Order: sequence, then structure tokens, then C-alpha cells
Amino acid sequence: MQGYLGAIESGGTKTSVNMWECLRSSEEDGRTAAEYFLAKKPRPTAILATSDRLALGVMEVARSYQLRIPEDLAVVGFDDIPAARMSAPQLTTVGQPFEEKGRAAMAALLKEKGPLRTILPTSLIVRQSSDPAALRADQETATR
Repeated sequence: MQGYLGAIESGGTKTSVNMWECLRSSEEDGRTAAEYFLAKKPRPTAILATSDRLALGVMEVARSYQLRIPEDLAVVGFDDIPAARMSAPQLTTVGQPFEEKGRAAMAALLKEKGPLRTILPTSLIVRQSSDPAALRADQETATR
């Protein structure tokens, strides 16, 4: 979250940021948050979810509002679960190393003394839900 807010601040544009805390990382919680945000005026132009499952719920509600993703609303998740690649449009996400994360968690549990915090590398995986050009290119390929 700190990185996201820092990037917005360094961008130099006036942007308002609204946050919604979800107790679970489920499609249902994503739908609930999306209902709240998409009913507001002005509507957001982008939603960053802290998990892909939340983002998939957001996309479902956006479609019910007849919003085009990414033209009307860009959506980004976090995790890179298999469903992110299978959604329509494909979900832009931040990939994280699940196996390495599990190993680091086990190592921390087994050690009496160790780092309180471990930062693992992530990667931005840009797909159709945030990139109109990628969406158009895939649509053109599909019609050939």
C-alpha cells in the first residue's frame, strides 16, 4: 500500500484515493467493495485490489454496471492466480513467488531469532484489464 500511495504522490497529478478494507480475500468481498465504489459519483477510473479474487469480484460488478474493462474501469489484482489468466478480460496483476513465500514463512517459524519482515520480489504482469492496447490486439487476433 505504501508503494502504491508513493507512486501516486510522485506522479504529480491530483488524484483522490479511496480505500475499502476487506476482511476476507474473496470474490464476494470484491463485489461488495465494487458496489460501494461504482455507485459513487464520480465513478473511479481504476480499482487496485489486494488480491486477484477481490479483483475478479470487482470485474463482475463492473460488467453489471455495463462498464467496459479497461476502457471505463481499469482493474488490477495481486497474486497471479490461474483464474487471472482465464478471466475475460485477462486480469492485470502483481505476481508473487508463492513457493518462496511459503519457504520464508516456514523458516521464520522454525527460527527463534530471525527477521521480523522479509521482502520478496514481485512482478507486474500487464494484461487486458488495465491495457486497452492489449485488449484490442487480442480481439484482432481472435477475429483473424
